Order: sequence, then structure tokens, then C-alpha cells
Amino acid sequence: MYKRAPTPREFLLGLLIVAAVAAWHYWGPESEKPDSGPSGIPPVQELPSTNGDGVVADNTRTKPYTRPSGEAEVLKAFRAKRSDVQVEVEGTVVFLFPPDRDDKPHQRFLLKLPSGHTLKIAHNLKFSGPIPLKKGDTVRLYGEYEYNAKGGVVHWTHRDPANRHPHGWIRHKGEIYR
Repeated sequence: MYKRAPTPREFLLGLLIVAAVAAWHYWGPESEKPDSGPSGIPPVQELPSTNGDGVVADNTRTKPYTRPSGEAEVLKAFRAKRSDVQVEVEGTVVFLFPPDRDDKPHQRFLLKLPSGHTLKIAHNLKFSGPIPLKKGDTVRLYGEYEYNAKGGVVHWTHRDPANRHPHGWIRHKGEIYR
């Protein structure tokens, strides 16, 4: 007895089921847990107004919050040479780079995590004013990790005016910079 070939509709339904199962296994049940956001930052709200220099007095966000990965995820991404990972980390400023002088200025500094791992932070000054950092300051931030052999870079620590990317931020001495 011959089996008939699946119809295109049956084939696509089967493919969709396989993709859903694979996605569930990849992201796992962890992503189904409710998340109130990092450090009390609410999951979804309107874009905050700034005082013109990028300083935000409140702690709102415009895009749906994605669970931050934290220091453990940074270390995991570094070992796996992975990029495009949203992370929230806290550390100590150990080095301040000189200011950029090109048409896309960034405030760059090295942040040492509690594990000893060092990250380069590239904060876009086009969207936020400079942060009054000093060596030894503690900073908490949310942005996108990109792998490099020296430990990695975190950028997108500012709001995205086009609303196509999760909004980042840097918290320093009680102020939030976007």
C-alpha cells in the first residue's frame, strides 16, 4: 500500500510544529516566567522626556523589556564568541578613554565586573549627554554585548529614536542616561 504525499498545507503545518518545538527547546520555559525588569524598571512605558542633555530623572522604558542576561551571560557569550546579546551588568570604571572627535562621538570606558572580566563600554553621545564618570565609580547599565578577543564591547546604552532596538541606559550616581 502506498502512502500519499502530504499536501502543501499539511507540510507547512508540520514544519510550523517542528519550529515551535525547536524554539521552545532553545529558549526553554525560562522565557515564560513573568519579569518585572531590572532594578525595578517597569517592563513597558512611554519614552521619558529628558532635560536636553540626555539625563532622565525617572526609570521608564519604551520597548517591551527583554530579560537581561547579566554577568554570567556576558561570560558565557565571551567563551562562545557570541554577539548581539542584551545584558544588564554592574561594575567599576577602571579606565576612561579620551573623547571621540569624529562625527559619531562615543564616551568610551572600561568596566570591570565583579568576576574580574573587563568590558569596553561605548556610549553614543549623539543620543545622550556625557556621563560625569571618574575612575573607581560604580555603574549599572543595559545594552548590547558584542564579542571581541579583549573581553567584548557593550553598546546601544541609549534610547533608539527609531524604536527598532531595545532601549539601553546607564545608571550612575542615581541618574539614568539614555
